Amino acid sequence: MTPELHQIINSLPTKDSLNIRRAAVALGVLEELVYVDIIPYREAILGECFLNVLRKIEQAKGEAIYGWQFCEYTYMIEAEFHAIWKSPEGNLIDITPSADPTTTKTLFGIDQNKKYDGSRTDNFRLNTTDNSLVDDSIEIEQAKFKFIDIAKNVDGNGNVMMTFNEKQTWHELNRYSFEVDKLFDINGTINSPCFCGSTFSYKTCHRDIMKQFLKTI
Repeated sequence: MTPELHQIINSLPTKDSLNIRRAAVALGVLEELVYVDIIPYREAILGECFLNVLRKIEQAKGEAIYGWQFCEYTYMIEAEFHAIWKSPEGNLIDITPSADPTTTKTLFGIDQNKKYDGSRTDNFRLNTTDNSLVDDSIEIEQAKFKFIDIAKNVDGNGNVMMTFNEKQTWHELNRYSFEVDKLFDINGTINSPCFCGSTFSYKTCHRDIMKQFLKTI
């Protein structure tokens, strides 16, 4: 589900909860999850954890630790590939400021098998409901990430530049995202009437059309 429609989020979930453990296992995180203090250093840039950690190492030594930071929606667990700093004394510190200034810690799982190579990594998402609409929404978000990776042309301000056909595809992705989220918001399921207004259920109408469209991304 898109954050614009679902702002209720637990940015510091319980590390031993069943859903968090399920997400960690799915990611291959073998070490115990830890709560890491968020102590931004003065030159840190919001959303640039990898760059922040490399700059911190240049200034104060230490090393980069790569892994996943977890948060929890009412309908899914989301994990973001993230870098924290390990000080020369061995302390783990998240030196990148949080988008929520009231957050002082992050739930972090070290991933020994994944390193930052300069490429983008999509967020991991785990449906924690029995509603398949959430799975569809996750599939759309994955397609959006993949599409942005394809449309890599950017202007001098870092804005993605798209051809006419790419803009049409992006518009269609966002339309499906909005419609699926709206159906979920009214407690719908894949068996609910399709958002297009036909007499068919979403499952037998636009769900198949959408899935065929996503295969083209």
